[in-house]
Amino acid sequence: MLSKSATIFEIMNLDPFSMPLEVDDLAARRATLEGEVSPSSMPRLSAQCLEGIAFGIVRFSSEPIRYRLEFRRDDGGALRLRVGICATVVLRCQRCLEPFDHRIDTRSHFRILSRKEDMQADPSADSRASEILYCPEGRLMLEEVIEDEILLALPDIPKHEEGSLPEGEICRIPTLAAIDPAPSNSADPARSPFAALDSLIEKR
Repeated sequence: MLSKSATIFEIMNLDPFSMPLEVDDLAARRATLEGEVSPSSMPRLSAQCLEGIAFGIVRFSSEPIRYRLEFRRDDGGALRLRVGICATVVLRCQRCLEPFDHRIDTRSHFRILSRKEDMQADPSADSRASEILYCPEGRLMLEEVIEDEILLALPDIPKHEEGSLPEGEICRIPTLAAIDPAPSNSADPARSPFAALDSLIEKR
């Protein structure tokens, strides 16, 4: 038997990613949405991985992204949303250039506003404790919330944290020899562009 807090997704066995979420209805039911989703189904996250440039993302781990969204109304009638996201991304360290696992575990609190006029002035006494999330017409897309939280959680300069490497390993800037171990042409006369000319002079 479904509880009073059951959402339309539970009642009709629908995918919460298949349509916009009606935040007012979810808050009235004090609903909680939680589950797992594959990173490959997130358009913006997949694009970041394919580019492989911005944020130094190499790939996502094989683990699914875990999410939890709690919709509530506070005593003053304001819409509130708590978001929790857990994921693992593989970033490229900007110091040693080696990939490493970066764990994301975020907890965010939002006050939901559905009209732009409400964004001009927020009379709530605790407005500073929550970020403002603008949801046009009281609707939001679940995948966009998850993508935003993950992208905002990525470090500006990805690098190994202190003590994160196995004992004996050091995160250091690679030397030129490590990047290009092949000797230059000038170091090997046989590979010099003037080697053929030198042999002709000797024959004369």
